Amino acid sequence: MKEIISDSNPWFKETKSLIDKNRARKKSGKFVVEGIKEIQMACDAGFELMDLAWCDDQFSENEFHTQFDTTKVKDVNLILLSPKLFGELVVRASGRNALGVFRMKPLSDNQPPLKNKMLILVAEGVEKPGNLGAILRTCDGAGVDGLILAEPKIDVMHPQVIRNSLGSVFHVPIWITDNQSCFAFLTENNLTVYTTFMQHSTNLYDTQLADKTAFVVGTEHEGVSSFWVDKGKNINIPMNGVMDSLNVSVASALLVYEGLRQIK
Repeated sequence: MKEIISDSNPWFKETKSLIDKNRARKKSGKFVVEGIKEIQMACDAGFELMDLAWCDDQFSENEFHTQFDTTKVKDVNLILLSPKLFGELVVRASGRNALGVFRMKPLSDNQPPLKNKMLILVAEGVEKPGNLGAILRTCDGAGVDGLILAEPKIDVMHPQVIRNSLGSVFHVPIWITDNQSCFAFLTENNLTVYTTFMQHSTNLYDTQLADKTAFVVGTEHEGVSSFWVDKGKNINIPMNGVMDSLNVSVASALLVYEGLRQIK
């Protein structure tokens, strides 16, 4: 076990960079996971744990080894941080917490498995990590067959995505691709595409969804892009107040749970 008490330590500086910068994650092929449950979920999903850090303000050494069963953790660097340094790396510095550094796995070839009944969510260009995390948590809860991130604008392993998803990012089937490849996959496999354009749209709750359904949601500010015009059936979520749209994560939840009710 290694003890770190200085913010000039190379491991500390690299880990802080992995938390703060997408560029650092891409260059190193590593990402950081905060939280005991989330770390365990990443391990269960087959991600390689490289470093495991903690603070003795939260665990005694014996409690830490018991919590993570470190006798079974092979080739992992165990790191004890000072309370000050640990607090600089985590959002939740009180209570029991830990930090894991993992190796990336590619998500670009993970096309959803084909089934007779399918429920797919396509999230095009989502910009805010908090929203993507919430979408992932919803997809996990509804048991969607796949989340397609088309033309993504944020890193799916952004710490806030992981945190807001409560670790479900490691278990939801995710495919990262471009719009054209996404649409080709949907049409070639006979999925009915439902786009969230308001023009000439029908009420979601008055729509009989197909057994193989793909919902397409867009960016927070502009919605679905022009690429998807005339590529699907337009549906709307009823809005009865002064606002004309919902947050993308809320809209996604309503769509997939209606899909769950009808299809699954």
